[in-house]
Order: sequence, then structure tokens, then C-alpha cells
Amino acid sequence: MFYLYLYKDLPKKTECRTREDYAKHIFLSTEKNIPFDAKIKYKGKLYCGCCEQGIDGDFYLGVRAFEVKNICDIDTEYESEITCPACGHKLSESYEEDEDNDNFYCEQCGALFEYERQVTVEYVSKIIKLNEDFIEL
Repeated sequence: MFYLYLYKDLPKKTECRTREDYAKHIFLSTEKNIPFDAKIKYKGKLYCGCCEQGIDGDFYLGVRAFEVKNICDIDTEYESEITCPACGHKLSESYEEDEDNDNFYCEQCGALFEYERQVTVEYVSKIIKLNEDFIEL
């Protein structure tokens, strides 16, 4: 059995979780096998998996809600991280991508988009010593 809960609603805990920890936060249970990276649509809302825990053959899938925006609503230019133009999800550690431009699947909504790395060079200058060697007229 698969149980879905909103990850943000589950209190943070350092020790292992029990069925009872999850029971209060489950919003959907199903016998359908749901892969960890599945994009889920339930009652008109969209969700993506962010953590999974197996307990005695049952799986508890923590999900995050997201929405696909009108493409014009999301500004993805000059961002410090690769940003999905469909849902606004930011890829942390974008600097680890090897290519300066490439196609990319959003890990949150699954949209395929392209990105381009733009590099800006800036300089900072500081005085070390002023010139005092002038010809006086």
C-alpha cells in the first residue's frame, strides 16, 4: 500500500518514524505503485515526491505541492540558479551542471526546458600607492 502525505506538514524528527507518525498526515492511500519521482495529480492539484519510507511492505511518500504557472508569469532570466519556466522550481547546486547550455527535465514538475549559463566578469580595484612623483611647473 502507498500512503501520501504533505512533507511540510510532518514535524521534523531525528529518530526513525513509525506508522503512527505518518497516520495523522496521510491525505491519500492507494494500492497503485507510485515511483518516488512520479508527478501526481490529485483533486486538481499537482504534487511531486520528495522523500519515501518503507515500513513492513507499506510505503509512505512525502510530497510537495506545486503549480504550473502561465509561462509569462515566471521570470527566469538572470537567476543565480537554473529555474524551471513552468513551475518556478530552482535547482540548487546549478553550478554542478557540466554544460553551458543544455536541455533539462525539471525534477519537480517534469517539464523539459533549456537553460543557458551566462557568466559575468566584474573587477574590484584598490589603491596600493599613490603616485607622488610629479614634475612641478
